[in-house]
Amino acid sequence: MMARWRRSAITVLLVCAPLARAQVNLPRGFEVLDIAVDEEYTGKPSINNCGQIVLAKANQEIPPYGGDLWLYDNGRLTQITAGTEDDDYPRINDLGDIAWRRYGFDTNRMQVILLRDGIETVVKETSRVYDVEINNLAHLAWSEEHEGECYVFDEDVYFWDGVAVVQVTTSEPYFDQSPALNDFD
Repeated sequence: MMARWRRSAITVLLVCAPLARAQVNLPRGFEVLDIAVDEEYTGKPSINNCGQIVLAKANQEIPPYGGDLWLYDNGRLTQITAGTEDDDYPRINDLGDIAWRRYGFDTNRMQVILLRDGIETVVKETSRVYDVEINNLAHLAWSEEHEGECYVFDEDVYFWDGVAVVQVTTSEPYFDQSPALNDFD
């Protein structure tokens, strides 16, 4: 009996979901945009205070089919990267600088990338990168996963100030660390 009630409730929720979205009361000045609607992988977007949105989408044209970055700006969707690497986890600051993680299938290595004024800079090359962050100074922070003893994976947080990379956390075994970066570093 309880299972039948749950199934009915889920069905009602699924049927009502489109109606609820149509009836949402958005605050003044807000809008809902569908900018990447398809059946392929679309990563978590990042938005800045100027309304620019950057996201990763699966590339189904160039093997081995990694992700490419796209920028939505003032009603126009523009492809930022294209190639055989997997570009993912993009973040954008208020100046339009974009940071992300790139995975090279042939090298089996990851890179932390910064795109500023049309120039792409490899900030660091390593084995595993997650959670890239950028602030309005174009300083970056990210976490790297390192394999420890007995298949235990530690994560360390790193920071780049435009000149040097510094490890922020100690080498003690920490797990699930991810950076958060404001404009005061």
